[in-house]
Amino acid sequence: MAAKLQKEPEHYLDQGRWGIFSTLTRHKNGSYSHQESYSLRLLPEILEALQDLHEHDVWITQAAFKKFNRRKANLAFIGVCWADIDYYKFPKWVGLNPVDFLFEYIFPLLKKYNIPFPSLAVDSGQGLQLKWFIDNLPARALPRWDRLQTELCRLMSKLGADANAKDASRVLRLENTFNQKSGRMVRVCWKNIDADLEIERYSFNTLCNAILPF
Repeated sequence: MAAKLQKEPEHYLDQGRWGIFSTLTRHKNGSYSHQESYSLRLLPEILEALQDLHEHDVWITQAAFKKFNRRKANLAFIGVCWADIDYYKFPKWVGLNPVDFLFEYIFPLLKKYNIPFPSLAVDSGQGLQLKWFIDNLPARALPRWDRLQTELCRLMSKLGADANAKDASRVLRLENTFNQKSGRMVRVCWKNIDADLEIERYSFNTLCNAILPF
């Protein structure tokens, strides 16, 4: 059996649960951005509609919320950890293929620190989004989740991890949409497939034990 053909956000935005997600769209001419919030049950149809917005920038929340906004105070649950790698900001890596950067720089660093490989990697059109899918965490777990995110960014800072893109209210670029800065499409460029031919998922405690210093 092959891995389920889920769209990337469906791995961490659980439409079987109650919650709200948000999207941010920058129109083709770049003149303004527009945010909308929706019930999780609408996720499949909203994803389908967003991918028809050719040549628009589109971002999506990584967490679900209790209200129609994406404030951390209204967090409902979160099912993913990530590092947003802006390696393109370093002159020595400008123009390097994202998959080559993944294998030549990111994987060796993860091995050095004994950090599990991510569940998947997204080519954001300029950099890379590394994502570790986890069990859905309730809002009360947010302080420990924040600590894990901070340590991930610290360990990967020399590769361009964006310390300003690690909080639970963050939006990240949506796969199969357009990056106006680079003129390229956002795409999943690597998947970590387990023995059951599914995308690898981790328990939150497993990641904490591997990444946090104590």
